[in-house]
Amino acid sequence: MGRADRITRELKNHDSLLYCDWGKAGRLCVFRKSTRWESYRLDEDAVLSVARSTPHLIFALTDTWNERGEPKDWGIEPILARIKAIDLWNRDLAEEIIQGAEKDLETAARDRRNTTESFLLDFRKQFAKSFDDVNTANMSKKDKRSLHDKSVHRK
Repeated sequence: MGRADRITRELKNHDSLLYCDWGKAGRLCVFRKSTRWESYRLDEDAVLSVARSTPHLIFALTDTWNERGEPKDWGIEPILARIKAIDLWNRDLAEEIIQGAEKDLETAARDRRNTTESFLLDFRKQFAKSFDDVNTANMSKKDKRSLHDKSVHRK
């Protein structure tokens, strides 16, 4: 069993359409089995459409992950990590977008709270000085909590 066969066996565990084979440049590459439709015009009214299986290059096993790089003996773990990072066939992009938007909203709300809190802390002395001459002795001292508390019946 060669290196390409071992890599193919591991790739099939991740996705049954992936396989490893030699590319045109003489380097090991990861491909995806796919189908391409070709149409041929037979005459003015007839068109023949043919489905052909065609390999799609995912990446080459080189130092730069493209066919122009130098060949590198990657282990199966880096290959699978690269597949999982770039594989759009098995990712739920809508869920990732929704989670990113929710994270952005949470970040914006946290930033707004922090900005408001820091503003109030920065201007606390000015607010205290502005309300320094307010006489609180003339204000009603009735405990407003007792109006809403049903367990305590005061008259």
